[in-house]
Amino acid sequence: MPRVSRWAMHYDECQNEHCATPGKPHLGHGLCSTCYHRQYERKRPPRRYGQLEKFIRDLPLLHKKLGLFGTITSFREGQVTIKYKNMTATWPE
Repeated sequence: MPRVSRWAMHYDECQNEHCATPGKPHLGHGLCSTCYHRQYERKRPPRRYGQLEKFIRDLPLLHKKLGLFGTITSFREGQVTIKYKNMTATWPE
């Protein structure tokens, strides 16, 4: 007897009533990969910026408005480093 190819071992299509597609790969619990991730993946909390992180994030726009081209700003582990040509400033030291 020929073997019939099924979408999953126990299902012919996604068991989500709004999806029901056999076109996406099965991932688990009778759900396609998209529906599975929507239902079972942990929701990430929104990223909260402190005042310093927000300032650092906005620095490239500030540099552009002031005409300071070629300035590199980085923020790592609570320390701000600004490099311009052969000068480097770090805060806090």
